[in-house]
Amino acid sequence: MEEKIKLLMETAGCNRYEAELAYKSAGGEFVEALDFLNRVSARLVVTRGKFMSPDRFIYGAFLVISDSRKNSVLTASAVATKNPAIHETDVTLPWEDIEKTIYASRLGAGAMPEISGMLQEKILAAAIADAALAPSAETVRTLLAAAIESDDVAVTMEMTEEPYKTPVVPGAPELISRRGVGGDSLSSRPRTGGVTLCVEPLADEKDGVRASALSKGDVIWMSVNDEREIAQYLAERLGAAKDGRVFPLASEVVSVVRDGDDVILGFRFAENVGGFGRVGAAVKIKKAERYDPAGRLAEWFRKIFG
Repeated sequence: MEEKIKLLMETAGCNRYEAELAYKSAGGEFVEALDFLNRVSARLVVTRGKFMSPDRFIYGAFLVISDSRKNSVLTASAVATKNPAIHETDVTLPWEDIEKTIYASRLGAGAMPEISGMLQEKILAAAIADAALAPSAETVRTLLAAAIESDDVAVTMEMTEEPYKTPVVPGAPELISRRGVGGDSLSSRPRTGGVTLCVEPLADEKDGVRASALSKGDVIWMSVNDEREIAQYLAERLGAAKDGRVFPLASEVVSVVRDGDDVILGFRFAENVGGFGRVGAAVKIKKAERYDPAGRLAEWFRKIFG
């Protein structure tokens, strides 16, 4: 029970009293308790925006996600580039699509990493300092004007309030349920302050370690079996997929929860990217050594996306 209470607190972003109450109300059913906490939890304040400086030929986009319940900023990202294509971004799109566009532009031709990094830090600081948990369009315009030394800056911004299902990873209740990851469960995946991937721990019946014996800090092999577009994109960035092919990925276990005959393993690949995988407790899982280059993929990913 103690482990499940802690996991409820982590995934639903609630305090211990709320987690225990939900767990008891659900009759000890973890999934029902998590569903209850998700339905009654607070909301996200999502700020999407784009900007352009015609005289300097600089274009970009930014995203800020805040937790209105905790009165805190969860994440902020931004990119500045010489590629005008990003200014075609529709700021009314789901925030996951905006995030994907920002990540892609950071790696694309014309990207300006120094300005991108500085702008992201300043936008984050501005959001934290603002009572609305989001920077105003004028604040962003002023920050960018100072960064590129130009007053010719235009900013378009959209701010919405959306359901807060689960906070920053880990958090994927449809993976915790006994239904697994098939069927329509992916289409109803809870939104998060980041992206949670469906992963499958790889079995090794000869030399592997039983899933029930794994603990936080172990590094194991897995594959990403998440068919969502953004998941496939991030899987490629992780080195876990390319051209429709799936490759093994090694990552550190950040949480282990026993659920009947199964074990639920949680992973964190980067600040805003994590994963969950369910496997039978008796299944032997292939472990990776920390000094194995493949075991450092997550570290490389963090260096790329910060």
